[in-house]
Amino acid sequence: MDNASNLIHSFIHSHASEAARVLENCSTDELVPFFARIPPGLAAALFNTMETSTSVACLERMAAAQAAAALARVPLERAAMLVRRLQPETRETVLPLLPIDFNKHLELLLRYREDTAGALMEPRVFTLPPEISVKEALARVQANPDYALYYLYVVERDQTLAGVLNLRELLAGGEGASVAALMHRDVVCLRMGDSLASVLAHPAWLEFHTLPVLDEQALFAGALRHRTLRQLASRADLMTHPGQAGTALGELYRIGLSALVKSALGVDRLPPPIADHVDQ
Repeated sequence: MDNASNLIHSFIHSHASEAARVLENCSTDELVPFFARIPPGLAAALFNTMETSTSVACLERMAAAQAAAALARVPLERAAMLVRRLQPETRETVLPLLPIDFNKHLELLLRYREDTAGALMEPRVFTLPPEISVKEALARVQANPDYALYYLYVVERDQTLAGVLNLRELLAGGEGASVAALMHRDVVCLRMGDSLASVLAHPAWLEFHTLPVLDEQALFAGALRHRTLRQLASRADLMTHPGQAGTALGELYRIGLSALVKSALGVDRLPPPIADHVDQ
């Protein structure tokens, strides 16, 4: 890997959001071969924050295996948003190449309208049964840290939500105590069909940063982070005020990374930079 590629990879790894805003100034013809040259994990980091139409345009033109490798590393709720916008023929080619478990959870999100809690939730949430001890629960959390949230949802064997507790409460409990003895049984929940407007206005966000989501049979289906809603609002704001994102980056980042990308692709001549404008 040459120095230019090393610098690009390092920048994306450390500043994915900033890199995405910069790369949005490049054409799709430039971005598609660029994505083909970077690791899937870095492509996923960009697709997770890049403006949606740009991400979809690139995924449409990438090789199906490359698109699937990147999508499989994008958070599920964001991956669902991108897949919804793919052309049917692209979707039919890419989806079978995704890991089976990822595809199963993705299909669950795709069952619901885009503006519902069911489409925005995280279905891969770590849960605990109520009858185990604190010692057993802590061992399970340590063995599965990727899907454990700050709030730990206690779910019966039939998938009904029994209660909730947080990590601090679990750590403070005696090792021999049961999870059921520590959990809170009165849990505020969302339903998968709840509209985005009602979810955004839910008063529980004043107290909790994640809420459980139940399906049509009132069974536990996943959890929705308030962070997901903030990111959704942020993307909408960037689409409304695209000039502000470029200004926030600074001219150096915008011109510098674009030049490195073009250099890595063998493009010798750059068009003159376009000044950023801020709405007054």
